Amino acid sequence: MKTCLVRLFILAITAISALPAFAVTAPANSASPYYTDVANSYVYDQVTEDMLFLNGFLCMMSGMAPNLMVNSGDYIALIDAEACFTSGSGSKSSNKGKQYFPVQVNSSRSSNSQPMITKVWFDLQGAEVPLYSTASQAPSKYLPYGAFRIDGCVKLSGQQTCDGMTGYIDASKYGLSFYYLWKDTNTTGNFAELSLQLGSASSANSGSGIVVTNNKSNNVLTSNAILFAYSPDYFFRNDGTINKCFNRSLNYAQESAWRYGLYDANGEHLAHLTGFPIEYTYNATTNQTGTGTAGTVYNGYISYYGLSMQYAAGATTQVVVPTGETVNQIIYNGTSTPTKKPYTVINSGGKLTKYTTTAKTLSILNKLPIWYWTYANTIPVTGGTLGGRTPAGMQPSTYYEIYWDDTAKNFVVTGESVGGGAMQTLPVSSTVANSAMVTAANGYGLSGWSQLLGGNFTIKGADFALLATTLTPSLTPVITQTQDVVYPQDFAAINAKGGLKCIGDCPTSTTANAFTGTGWGPFAALVNQSYSLNPATGNLLDAAPVSGAPSGLPVVKTSTSAIYSGKLVTGTDATTILGIKATCFSGPCYSQSDVDLLTNPVYYVWQTSSDYWSQMAFLTDQATNTQVTFYPPLPVSFAVPNTSTYGSLAGSTVTLQYGDFGDLWGIPNKCVDLTTNTDCVFAPAIPATPSANQHWAPQFSIPFNTTEGFVTVGQAQGTIAAGDYLVKALDKEIRLAEVPIVVCQALGLTKPVTIAKLPSSSDWLDPRPLLGTKPVLNPVPAPRVIDGVKQY
Repeated sequence: MKTCLVRLFILAITAISALPAFAVTAPANSASPYYTDVANSYVYDQVTEDMLFLNGFLCMMSGMAPNLMVNSGDYIALIDAEACFTSGSGSKSSNKGKQYFPVQVNSSRSSNSQPMITKVWFDLQGAEVPLYSTASQAPSKYLPYGAFRIDGCVKLSGQQTCDGMTGYIDASKYGLSFYYLWKDTNTTGNFAELSLQLGSASSANSGSGIVVTNNKSNNVLTSNAILFAYSPDYFFRNDGTINKCFNRSLNYAQESAWRYGLYDANGEHLAHLTGFPIEYTYNATTNQTGTGTAGTVYNGYISYYGLSMQYAAGATTQVVVPTGETVNQIIYNGTSTPTKKPYTVINSGGKLTKYTTTAKTLSILNKLPIWYWTYANTIPVTGGTLGGRTPAGMQPSTYYEIYWDDTAKNFVVTGESVGGGAMQTLPVSSTVANSAMVTAANGYGLSGWSQLLGGNFTIKGADFALLATTLTPSLTPVITQTQDVVYPQDFAAINAKGGLKCIGDCPTSTTANAFTGTGWGPFAALVNQSYSLNPATGNLLDAAPVSGAPSGLPVVKTSTSAIYSGKLVTGTDATTILGIKATCFSGPCYSQSDVDLLTNPVYYVWQTSSDYWSQMAFLTDQATNTQVTFYPPLPVSFAVPNTSTYGSLAGSTVTLQYGDFGDLWGIPNKCVDLTTNTDCVFAPAIPATPSANQHWAPQFSIPFNTTEGFVTVGQAQGTIAAGDYLVKALDKEIRLAEVPIVVCQALGLTKPVTIAKLPSSSDWLDPRPLLGTKPVLNPVPAPRVIDGVKQY
């Protein structure tokens, strides 16, 4: 999330505390970004849950930085759409990276006594989104919300009116109003409407308001109203059923951080080459696969995750840059005119990822949550009821959250899946005897997924079986993987080793394009397929190389239904596996775990779809004929403080991923009940029905100090050396602590809220006449703002 104007409201119901003092020596330069970067804190509540749509558009306004570009003329800003419209219901995506799209902006002010006017035009998946904003006063003691207004809408392709969405936000001495109306253009009559009104206030420390929602789906209308009021110390909320009172002091509140910055010992930002902005001039002669206008310059961003391009006007897909085309890297150097560097593009239809196996031990799994899939057998447990079942036990074909307790030397069950990918915390944790886990494994060992370990892991059957007899967790090997994208410059070496051999789940060119689902699906029966790699296109081909040269047809999916191969090994490694394994039936048989038979296991996976994150774009420097290498997310470890604040993870060491400044992810989520702002309490019956007021937020926050607030890079990557790096939370949500309702009653906060008029569609102003004709930029300038940061 970014700094949003909506926090003028959010901050009206909380008070932000000062930063903590340092316990040890900190960076010497007090003007370094570690000290000066703004740390935003905002309340997350049942009231603000209804404001996520507003938050997204205001986030984009913040990302355009119009306040930094006043009277600078028309300019282009790159906005990270995913960051702006993350709802807080899950952790950051780790496979897409930043998805920038360009917007055209003009910010002007005729004098200091006149308002700042911001005009915005952008196209998003075939829709036009015009925004018009005026701002005349900043928040103050007597004008707690400031004075500003934003009107916007969504005009779908081919339509003459703003038929997708209309809305506005208006802050003045009379309070703050917000309204939006979304219409389902595919189903007549379906809509979603929200009206928010904050009454006028003499200060940001007291006031009242109301949020009303109306939603119609399948001819069923549902309405809800939340009333709220606040004093300097307390916040009252009524959701139509329950009255709640909360303490506004941060001393009792819970917090979860969504964005972090990493800093070196001097307090400077930790630079990480994950990508850079580019521009492409559409060539109508060579570009036969996409939509665009000849000679038009389109902006994009290329990174480890692929190439993300803007949408052409009226188009529903991104501009395609074919293999062989030229793009220019935009290099900012602080001058008024950025320099540009040309590269030749190889735009593959898929992505080949290399997995290199590393061995750890069971002891390192101590307290780390594991998602574990049970097979055909019920696994008995003790010490807990697992939802009151008789007999108690983990049921077949179900995901559970378990962890290894290195002190007790056994596994503990803490959660069970409730569908939709959510994991509910069990009322009481249960222990599992090692013998029961070994029996349930049936010789296959233990495989699972742990976000805090960095992904999938495996314990071989023979090693796992020893837990039932000789307990040596410090010696029991746990197999994990590191991953990286394979570049075309490395394809020839793989072809020289006999190309790639698929152990199982082996798509071909024909079966890939015939498949309409997502995942492995129909490829399970396909085994022993040989492949080669084409360095000219970056694609996987469905035949073995001939004399080291690529052959076969490309295994490329041209729709958004992504597919993934099973494990691929080089032809040389496949021969090694065959030499170790016995034959079964009439020929050799394989399983995915056969990779572990290799001395230093390495395998590959091919994924493909028309989505940019399932493809890979490679750049070749036209001056040196070398390919640009973008680094994958950087694994870092965090030593969780050994205090009760961190629950079952206290004292453990967890693995997180650092993508770029502001992108540190991997902390698991927990469920928060927004009616009480406390952790969810699930009904004893399993599975429990998810509540509409459930909110998923990071389980803990990394503290801002130099004794505990740092992460460790174990292995150098590019210019980033191994060692410790400081961490600072940039965006934190605050959840206020509940107190008895009599506290709010004594202050008069529970009295009925009186609002003279709710915002409605009649108050909305069509921004298009206010904006006027969109200026034509020729030539299209390089983006002047990226993610809210002015570049030149």
